[in-house]
Amino acid sequence: MRGFHDHKYDPLKQRDFYRLAAFFNNTTQPPNDGNQKDAPPVAVLPSAEHEAEWTTLQGLRRTLLAEKGRRPDVEVRAWWESSDRRSLEVVSSAGQMFSDSLRRPAGSKGGWPEGVRSARAHPGGDRGVRFGDGAGGLTRQLPGLDTDQAISISFWLRTPEKLVSTTVLEHRHTGKDKKTSGWRITSNPRGTLSFELSDARGAFGQRAASW
Repeated sequence: MRGFHDHKYDPLKQRDFYRLAAFFNNTTQPPNDGNQKDAPPVAVLPSAEHEAEWTTLQGLRRTLLAEKGRRPDVEVRAWWESSDRRSLEVVSSAGQMFSDSLRRPAGSKGGWPEGVRSARAHPGGDRGVRFGDGAGGLTRQLPGLDTDQAISISFWLRTPEKLVSTTVLEHRHTGKDKKTSGWRITSNPRGTLSFELSDARGAFGQRAASW
């Protein structure tokens, strides 16, 4: 049993200090977490201006999760197979250079390279691919990029518990002059994804996103 006593200039009472220490020292967080952003335990709190909307969304989330729990997976799968998924297009195909849902027919090996397999943990069947340890990447032949034209990129990525240093996606071209243009998306153990863009004329940009 620890005895508590306060000091005049303590920023918080000793009892509160040891309560906090008992909580934050009793977690599954490893001592060396790679400085990963927002390692648990984390409490996400809204700002004052978003508090009302936050409360509404939290209530809607509870309602939807409760409804989901009442519906068996068989019913969800039947609905998915009978729905018109063509109505789910959210990205315009106008001027589209490349698109791949990574969905393959049931039982198909998908033509994936060694160490890559279809992910089937979704009621709708194949929903992307999973990469095993040492697996190679997926490659596609794409036309070169015009550095004076705007581009947009969208993708779904389910990250592992710990990110590693690797290239997630890239579309780059090295010309005869040895200059490279294009973009790539990389990850690192700090829990960030970085988007790098090069125009082959020396200009280079990078934007990182964390979670």
